[in-house]
Amino acid sequence: PIAISESDFKVVGERGVIYNTYSDETSCGVTPGSLDGVAAHNHPLIGAVCVQVPKSEAGFTLVYEQFAGSKPAVYIPLPQ
Repeated sequence: PIAISESDFKVVGERGVIYNTYSDETSCGVTPGSLDGVAAHNHPLIGAVCVQVPKSEAGFTLVYEQFAGSKPAVYIPLPQ
């Protein structure tokens, strides 16, 4: 099982700027249905992750990196 939280995610744009879910500039505040819980084999976890980014930014990659863990980060290219 893996504990997953909305704060484990961030988005990186083509400029290389990191936008996270918890800073004052990029947080969406309280996200309804935010991703928070434990994922395990055959027990999916569903939830929302929200990050604010500038309109001028593009080419996003979603990054999952456990805050307190030793697993490597997972990079997921997002569609345009």
